[in-house]
Amino acid sequence: MKTTARILIVEDESLVADDLQQRLEELGFRPIGIVDTAENAIKRAVELRPDLVLMDVHLKGRMDGIEAAVALRQPHDIPVVFLTSHADLDTLERAGVSEPFGYLTKPFQERDLLATVKMALARREAESRLRKLERWLSTTLNSIGDAVIATDVSGRVTYMNPVAETMTGWKLDESVGRSWADVFRLSDAGSGQPIRNLVNRSLTEGIVVELGGETNLMTRNGNLTPVDDSVAPIRDEGNAPCGCVIVFRDASERRKMEQSVRQHDRQLEERVQQRTAELEAANLALRSTNEELRQKSQEIEVICYAISHDLRAPLRAINGYACLLEQEHSQTLDEGAAHLLNFIIGNSRKMGEMIDGFLGLIRLGKTSLVRGRVDMTALAREVVETLKAADPASRAQISVQVLPVVEGDPVLLRQVWHNLIENALKFSSRSETPWVWVEGHWEGGEVVYEVRDNGVGFDSASSGRLFQIFQRLHSEQEFGGHGIGLAHAHRIVGLHGGRMSAEGNVGRGSIFRFILPGEVPQAPKLAES
Repeated sequence: MKTTARILIVEDESLVADDLQQRLEELGFRPIGIVDTAENAIKRAVELRPDLVLMDVHLKGRMDGIEAAVALRQPHDIPVVFLTSHADLDTLERAGVSEPFGYLTKPFQERDLLATVKMALARREAESRLRKLERWLSTTLNSIGDAVIATDVSGRVTYMNPVAETMTGWKLDESVGRSWADVFRLSDAGSGQPIRNLVNRSLTEGIVVELGGETNLMTRNGNLTPVDDSVAPIRDEGNAPCGCVIVFRDASERRKMEQSVRQHDRQLEERVQQRTAELEAANLALRSTNEELRQKSQEIEVICYAISHDLRAPLRAINGYACLLEQEHSQTLDEGAAHLLNFIIGNSRKMGEMIDGFLGLIRLGKTSLVRGRVDMTALAREVVETLKAADPASRAQISVQVLPVVEGDPVLLRQVWHNLIENALKFSSRSETPWVWVEGHWEGGEVVYEVRDNGVGFDSASSGRLFQIFQRLHSEQEFGGHGIGLAHAHRIVGLHGGRMSAEGNVGRGSIFRFILPGEVPQAPKLAES
């Protein structure tokens, strides 16, 4: 069977060399040449790079076959099988230095030649694969960022990668054969005590050992480097520990980061404690202020009710005596006196209404909302009917569109609609065809309600004054009122978590808008078919 194996023959007896060449060809191998000296064997082998050299031990010249085999094996990695007629112990011991791939004792049988050559080529192939694997593994270990130290089963160093050399200060050729504890000297960062049992424990228990806490590596020159590391057993084909691998890395940055985090945490905790103390002090001050405000509010309420009571008494007297005077002496009063009397009666009544409105605002601040689902359409239309009934002669056209439903206090929200629609009717009453338009819509997570009219309007620059108590943009002679209704509505909307605004255009009407929290109703889901 033909093979591609190329074989160089080194034999100083020509007849033996020719016979060997013929036999190899008959066995299917490819002889690539015959040389008869060690010097020529080295030269030709380096040039031709054969897969195998069949080398006679005893050759002509100053070098023998063993010396030639050593020259080929070490630097060039060319395998050699020795041909010898002398198999004495001294020769075999000398030949062993060159790590031969086999021996053939002259004279040899063809089957011995075939078996020896095949075994040598098979070993060459196996060693080639092993060398490739070793190169790949060495390249990998040399390329990784972690430091790696390997030991045998007795804990002696067999390998170190460049990172381990740099971190320990030991070179590979200096460390091989030394105890791992001489090269990889560890100590506890807190106590300074040496750590010695890593490899022994990993080998004995057959487990991966990782160091907890903080560990320092003492380099060859005595410097300390923080490290993170682990030790794992290396197992043979039978799963028995045959050594250990130590993997470690510089932990300086990790420790700095952790220290920075701890310092940041301490500072944050201090700031939290400081802020908590400030908040507690502010809360205490707020409670004190609230208590003062509550007391002042009570005092103001008492004063307001006292003023109300004290004002009502003379107002009732003025109004009562004025009405009595009108009843008993209306026939005897001239036109001027009757006018003055009517003026007194009307203004005393207005003063009473103002006091009632003022007290209503005060009570509103102490009112708790009774929330529920409010049909704003029905509520606004009910207010319109009430206002129409109170003034049947009104020419106003009032339109209430379908309004969004909200959660709120229906009694108080009714008051808002009453004040806004009544206000719109009052200020549009002088229009040729007065009208009031009420509408609402959803806008994000809020509901916007609007009351529009085509009345006298106002300058929008003055809109901020409209919601202040007793503030008026028109004289009482033009339009009646006390300046309380809009302030009342504004306060109610605020209690509901909303807000109110107004837009005006002189001579072209106004828009009063209030906004309440509310969600757009979800459309009903269709049943799956």
